Amino acid sequence: MNILMDFLKLFGINVNINENTSPFLILLCCILVLNIIGLLCFINFLLYFVVIYITEHKILLDKISDKPYLLKVLNIYKKMRFSYLIFDISLFFISIGSVIWLCGRIILSGAL
Repeated sequence: MNILMDFLKLFGINVNINENTSPFLILLCCILVLNIIGLLCFINFLLYFVVIYITEHKILLDKISDKPYLLKVLNIYKKMRFSYLIFDISLFFISIGSVIWLCGRIILSGAL
């Protein structure tokens, strides 16, 4: 559980969980972490295709050439392997599927 709290603290979310914390709050924290992972995967996937689009158009590449930090980001995403992209997509679907499965189980069990 400490790993989960450390992950949330990276995003500025401070949650105090101890023995007296309700299971519903723990469930919400788990759903939040899965959604954050899914969002980061989607952003990474989207950036990959934006970089491919920019590198194919010479006009956009010329406008970015005077900004060295953007060129570093472009080079990182150009060198990204296809296997990493497949891993990123699968992690996205696993996290979103887990949230859907978890919420479906809660609704079907009538816990709320």
